[in-house]
Amino acid sequence: MSPTEVRYQPGDTRIRCVARQPRLTVTVVDTEGRPIAGADYTAQNGVATPRLPGSYVPVSANLLEGRGTVGSPTEVRYQPNEDTTIRFVARLQRLAVDVVDPQGTPIPGANFTVQGNVVRPTLPQGWVPVSSTILEGQGTTPSPTEVQFQPGDTRIRFVARQPEGGLAVDAVAIFGDRRIPLNGIPFQVNGQTLNTPTTIPLNPGDYPVTPTAIPDSTFTTPQPGHVVDGQTGRVTIEYRVLTSLSLSVAPDLLAACDVSQLSVVAKTNFPYRLPANVRVNLPSGWSTDYPLQLSGDFGGGQPLRLKAPVRICRSDVAQAVLDPTGLTTSGQATVRAPGGANASRVVENGAQAALTKTVEANANGYTVSMVLTVNGTIDNLRIIDPLPQGTNPGVRSALSVSGGTTVGASTDGEAIVLGRVNTGTYRLSYTLFTDAPADRVVTAPELSW
Repeated sequence: MSPTEVRYQPGDTRIRCVARQPRLTVTVVDTEGRPIAGADYTAQNGVATPRLPGSYVPVSANLLEGRGTVGSPTEVRYQPNEDTTIRFVARLQRLAVDVVDPQGTPIPGANFTVQGNVVRPTLPQGWVPVSSTILEGQGTTPSPTEVQFQPGDTRIRFVARQPEGGLAVDAVAIFGDRRIPLNGIPFQVNGQTLNTPTTIPLNPGDYPVTPTAIPDSTFTTPQPGHVVDGQTGRVTIEYRVLTSLSLSVAPDLLAACDVSQLSVVAKTNFPYRLPANVRVNLPSGWSTDYPLQLSGDFGGGQPLRLKAPVRICRSDVAQAVLDPTGLTTSGQATVRAPGGANASRVVENGAQAALTKTVEANANGYTVSMVLTVNGTIDNLRIIDPLPQGTNPGVRSALSVSGGTTVGASTDGEAIVLGRVNTGTYRLSYTLFTDAPADRVVTAPELSW
């Protein structure tokens, strides 16, 4: 009837039932049907599972003989008391590794290494790691140069970049104590002609910067710009501006307290406008009601001009100053000699004396010259010579006397005293210091004895 059933007739009967253990056949093969070296399986309590080498991933499970169910490519449930044939199919896992630049372009000469479940990129000389990413599969990314993945199909991307920094170049005009930014100044670096200010991306290294000459300025070639990966170096081109300053006085020869025109001109051909200030310092005896200071911009051949009429009552020098450079110049005017005076005295049946006095302007004040003509002998001759009165009293320098024979020349207040004079001609001179207007410098002398 069956291996498990025998029907017999009553009487002596001998029956043999033959049995065997149920057969379980499990194969683990690749997709071509070839057994996978190192593969095995486990079967327990009616469940069979494959054991795969680390480089393989399951594909499918098939129940070829017997009854049961396929739970997954790695699990088959079967009837333990029946002959069963199971086939597990697996394949080598796929590991795809890309080593690219930030634009996604493969890096020539780049590669990768695999040690166990760790993948590391191999980069060409000088390239800098940026990131590591698992695009498919499971794992961790401890650093931009390492990925630890779990068994299974895995796709990894390493991103690297060439080393790159930057160089910022600007220019300034050095004008006195001011640093004025300059835009649009051409310069050359790394074979390129660019304009300030700008920042150029460059590989690490040293880069000479070649400035362009600018009229009426000087520059010193700056030190090469130093570029470090991930940082921006800086180079500043410094132009020192050259300026001129003139001061004219017209007319420069005039009568006492006449008016002259002062003209100050600051100029440069430097092609950028520069803020500046010109001012004039007047000496004592020079005066004006006009401003002696002017602020404004000049440059590109456009001057900064200051003009003022000035009343000049003594020979002296005015000074012009250009700020902020501190450049100075001067202009001189000469006042014609303010004139002279004379005095004479005669005593009946006695001596006679006559005096001529002249006053001339000099660099420091006025030179006063007197010529004394004497007929006879006079003791204690006094020349009354009043000093001019300005804001401050006038001051007379040491007296110089020559000619004839004198005894004891001295001063007594406003008087010059000659101890004894004889017939002859005497010359006296001294320097007068006064801030009185030139038209009041000459005073009338008197003679007394």
